[in-house]
Amino acid sequence: MKRKTMLTMLVLIAALVMPAVAPLIAQEVPLALPEGAADWSLVHAASASAEPDYRYKTRTLKVADEINQAPELVATLTIPNYMGSVEAVLETAEGTAHATVHVVYLPNDKWDDECYYSAMSVRYRRYGSWVLTGATSIVGWKDLYNYGFLPVDGGMSVFTPEGAELHILAGPGLYTSIVTLPYSTMDTGYATFAEALEGGSADVQYTGMGLPFLLALNDDTIAHFLEKDRLEPSASHEWPGLRKLILEARYEVEPEVERTGLHNFESKRPYTKGMFLDIPYNVTAWYDPYVEKVVRIGLMKGDNNGRFLPGGDVKLSEVIAMAARLHNIYHGESGDFFQGPVWYNVYVRYAIANGIIREGDFDDYTRSATRGEMACILASAVPADALARINADVHVADVHSGISYSYQIYQLYEAGVLTGYVDGSYRPAETITRSETAAIIARIADAGLRVAF
Repeated sequence: MKRKTMLTMLVLIAALVMPAVAPLIAQEVPLALPEGAADWSLVHAASASAEPDYRYKTRTLKVADEINQAPELVATLTIPNYMGSVEAVLETAEGTAHATVHVVYLPNDKWDDECYYSAMSVRYRRYGSWVLTGATSIVGWKDLYNYGFLPVDGGMSVFTPEGAELHILAGPGLYTSIVTLPYSTMDTGYATFAEALEGGSADVQYTGMGLPFLLALNDDTIAHFLEKDRLEPSASHEWPGLRKLILEARYEVEPEVERTGLHNFESKRPYTKGMFLDIPYNVTAWYDPYVEKVVRIGLMKGDNNGRFLPGGDVKLSEVIAMAARLHNIYHGESGDFFQGPVWYNVYVRYAIANGIIREGDFDDYTRSATRGEMACILASAVPADALARINADVHVADVHSGISYSYQIYQLYEAGVLTGYVDGSYRPAETITRSETAAIIARIADAGLRVAF
């Protein structure tokens, strides 16, 4: 009973923001950027119609938390894809809220179905306090006709002793982005929130961290709002100031031939030989330049133990993730995706939406990929003209028109991406290693690495 009462109080306090709280939330701490870096990043948004094509400006907001009431904790909030804020009077089922509503935007193809993971991150410093590991729910607000905003299950916040992540799980809309954080001022002996509840610990206290209201938009909600002055058909709230915010963040993209292409694969991450424990700086291997290339352009990385695993098998999910990044970067985007609990779902959905794979092509994304499957998926990540033919009269001993993926395998051979084995075979049914995959991806991204024979 104690937990339920405390959680209810935190949600209501967050939702019914007193006017004096709004100015505190509105005080933004600018994000520290490297010298010469632009503060705003350009995020592409597919428009509702074929033309014109628009983009929206977003940035990452970093702000000191003003909700937390625990003196033993000092928190900083980070909100990516931040568009700005509007002042609103919200008629909710719990009462009237006068608040600053912070607005974030994520393009349609970056949502994982109805989910936007890590919509807000919280990092805190602890002074004589313990934070348990666990999760609590967050509140969403459904704008339903003339009933006002009704509370619904909006998602969850996941917390550890180091920080918390807030995940939106109910699609675009209005949320109370408050992390309800259990903590204690003494070591309870429990590692998780669930254990503390089960053990009936009386030393667990609660505080809230975050923003009272966060409005999450995608391309569809923006298009509907600009046409109907409502965010969705059932909505009644008019959102004064939101149209101005959206239009100020939007600009029309002039047609440009050079927007897509291999030139988008630029080095954006550091690489030093020896940074992976299993690729030592004093040992030379055939795959060294390929590993460096794919790490620098953000297409592959090592595991959590600091290894690259050059001889390890590649899972289907990993191939699809690489293909999604290839496609995204080739088309002028960042290659960055927001992963959820099932980390590969966002890549699978992107790959299906962009014709890289089809729904139902694979029934198990966690198994190892075959060399044939890998060729098919990666060849589909870029357009055919990005794989210009440099090798003619190619013959592969074990690949003919009767086997799966033969077209894509020959396409990559003719483009100088695949070279096969010294005996002239490709072995399409066998698995493929991470070092071999690195070579193939590097050659797709950089035509200068392709092999003519």
